[in-house]
Amino acid sequence: MKNIIITAAIFLTTTLSAFAGGEKNTSTSILKGTVVDNNNEVIAGALISIEGMEEKVYTDLDGNFVISNATGKAVNVSFVSYEDKIVEINSTEMTIVLDEK
Repeated sequence: MKNIIITAAIFLTTTLSAFAGGEKNTSTSILKGTVVDNNNEVIAGALISIEGMEEKVYTDLDGNFVISNATGKAVNVSFVSYEDKIVEINSTEMTIVLDEK
C-alpha cells in the first residue's frame, strides 16, 4: 500500500510539473539589420527596440544591429534629427532608411 501511495505521489508531482512549466520555446529568431539615411550613409547610435519586448540595442559604428527573438513583431527606430520609424519585421535581415526631420 505504501508503494502505491509513493508511486502515485511521484506520478502526480511529475505530471503537475510538466503542466505547470510547459514546454519552453528554445527556438531563437535573430534579426540583423542596418540603419541608413536617404543618402545611404550609415547611422551609428540609432536606438532599436522591438514592439512588445523590453530589449533595446543601439546600432554600432557601421549602423548594424542584432536582436534575438524578434520575428513577427515590429521594429521601432529612433535617432536625433530623424523621424522615428516603425517597420514590420518580414525577414531576418533588413535595411531601415530614416528620413531627416
